[in-house]
Amino acid sequence: MPDVPDGMGAIAGIYDAAFWASKEGNAIVIKASATNKASGGYASKSYTVPAGKTLYLTHASAMINAYNAADRDLNQICASEIYTSAVEWSWAGGNGGFFVSFPTPFVIPAAQTVTIYIYNFSNHYCNINMIACGYLI
Repeated sequence: MPDVPDGMGAIAGIYDAAFWASKEGNAIVIKASATNKASGGYASKSYTVPAGKTLYLTHASAMINAYNAADRDLNQICASEIYTSAVEWSWAGGNGGFFVSFPTPFVIPAAQTVTIYIYNFSNHYCNINMIACGYLI
């Protein structure tokens, strides 16, 4: 984003919340991954929002690939879930993975724990990975 002079010789800029959070080092990436998971297996990761902060989740992505070379031409089906103790936020899935952007960020208040899951729904062993990203304010 270009900086704009404020008329006093200083430089001023306007950032949206996501850019500002990244600039300030408040970006959050929650990652769940597992290697060689059987059909129905999963990986999960939880994150508790620190006191005095609010977490805004803006997007999630996942990748799944066959563990054994002989299975790599088969479908690689995954499903994912994002939830807190209060709300189930999102289900997404795909063949090989997915990316989803949340037009309105998921808002998770202080002291709440958000958990992400990625499941292997293929009929063979797979490596599974998921991230959920956002920022703290």
